Amino acid sequence: MKAWAAALCTTLLVAIASAAAGADHRALLEKIDTDLFGLPAPGQLGKPLQLWATWYHVHVVDAIPDGFRLLGVGGQAISPPIPGRDWCLGALQGVIMIKASDGTKRTYTYETTAPKAEVACAAYFKKPASWTRAAGRSRFDVSKGPFGDGAGGFQVVPFRSVAVDTRLIPLGTVLYVPAARGVAITLPSGRKAVHDGYFFASDRGGGIRDNHIDVFAGNWPENPFPSFVSSTPQRPFEAYVVAEERVKPHLHRLHALD
Repeated sequence: MKAWAAALCTTLLVAIASAAAGADHRALLEKIDTDLFGLPAPGQLGKPLQLWATWYHVHVVDAIPDGFRLLGVGGQAISPPIPGRDWCLGALQGVIMIKASDGTKRTYTYETTAPKAEVACAAYFKKPASWTRAAGRSRFDVSKGPFGDGAGGFQVVPFRSVAVDTRLIPLGTVLYVPAARGVAITLPSGRKAVHDGYFFASDRGGGIRDNHIDVFAGNWPENPFPSFVSSTPQRPFEAYVVAEERVKPHLHRLHALD
């Protein structure tokens, strides 16, 4: 890598590292950015799974003087106030990054649903969907990972993590999606890469059932994989469970919170 490119990458990583006040995410960010997306194609493929996919991302919002704070599992306020609509959109995504008035940022991850609503999310949408009823009862925690936390002690990693129904796909499973191989992506550091087709089951979601998976895009605001992410079960794609030792340890290490 040329010196100027290395310097730019370092600057971007340090900027993102400030995204969690009170927590130093620099080491995790640097680990994530070592991923070159250059894993070899599987040596052999078994029977394919027929899956369909949606995608989710980190909802980023500025704090405001008067709004709604995210609440922890115990009901205590854990964030600066934000607009109600953004509160609800963050609950929908399950990961929200809030920029405070002093410029610091912190990421929060959905933890559970409480009996009592904090925000009436239906009031912020012309045609409220069914998710708005549960969204307002969401409870959060400060994320250990820079882009949010998954399940099973894993962090979520942009363009690598998928949320799954663990009855069908256990946490820690490596999936190979041929339709993702060769897709150009831009990583949070600004570095560009070509995807190798591998994903890691590091999260679960309340709306993820059966053969539905949810692909994590980090802070990327658009569908990163239109080649297979269609948001409809009527457009399934093929995916394969991969257990090769030349692949699985790399993806497990990327998602480990250490």
